[in-house]
Amino acid sequence: MNALLLSVLLSGPATNWDSWGPVEFGISWPLVAAGNIETNGNDILLDDSDQVIFGTGGDTSLTFDGTSFKLALADCGAGACDVITISAGGDDIYLSNGGRIYFDGLGGCDFISSPTSDSLYLYTGCTQSLLITSSLIGLRRNTRVYDNSIFYFGDNNDIGFSYDETTDDRFEESTSAGLVRSVDTASTTTQFHGAVVFNSLLVEVPSADQSLSAGTTMTVTNRIMRVVGNGGAVTLTSTPHLTDASDGVCTKIQGTDDTNTVTLQDESNLANSGMQLSGGADFTLGQGDILEVCYDSGDDNWYEVSRSNN
Repeated sequence: MNALLLSVLLSGPATNWDSWGPVEFGISWPLVAAGNIETNGNDILLDDSDQVIFGTGGDTSLTFDGTSFKLALADCGAGACDVITISAGGDDIYLSNGGRIYFDGLGGCDFISSPTSDSLYLYTGCTQSLLITSSLIGLRRNTRVYDNSIFYFGDNNDIGFSYDETTDDRFEESTSAGLVRSVDTASTTTQFHGAVVFNSLLVEVPSADQSLSAGTTMTVTNRIMRVVGNGGAVTLTSTPHLTDASDGVCTKIQGTDDTNTVTLQDESNLANSGMQLSGGADFTLGQGDILEVCYDSGDDNWYEVSRSNN
């Protein structure tokens, strides 16, 4: 063994040593070469805890302790050296606290870091995007939940949010009560699948005044629709008076002027008006008068709920 080492040391700066079989070097007799070491595909065996050191300063080394490989990096920064540990089975890779995993081609600001023992950070574009600890997940940017995936909250997945790309609907569900709320993104319609409790005032936002001519068909956009005759008293002759809505939609039609009134006609007085008014009686809306109606999609009619002649 000593002779082999001596021959390597004396072979000069361009050493190329070919081995016909495995060669072992112990701690007492390190292998030192100024040039290449070629084994022709054979093995170089190191004892446990021996190191392969790279660089003239000996800053970077590869060590095997019998169970795992450890790579100590040359750039230690302000703290301890970053260490990458690979288990002998090849299943696990460990990075010391403060180490970072960078992604090739994404720039120096895109990396995963674990600066403390109970936290994991994801940086994209030099901005912290995600923080994961033992007690929370912190999101610093927009979060996308992909089609049919569920985003849960609570230790027992108590409440979850999901999205269906096919129907463009969003859902909120509870593990104890099932579906709680669904949102039709296209129509912005929200459905509540259970009781809705308001602990304060419920505000019904009215529309701006709708100036109606005789042939106008009004589109219901608000819970309260405020109307006024266009240039004087108007009796609607449009068929229908109101456009179709989702089944069960209710609205209050409120007059705003005692001179420029608006009269709605029952189906019995104007075919296809779409209005089923109480007793078949038409209703004229002056200032502060209110007619509440609900839409039945099966009958394609608006049914009167109440009227108030104020």
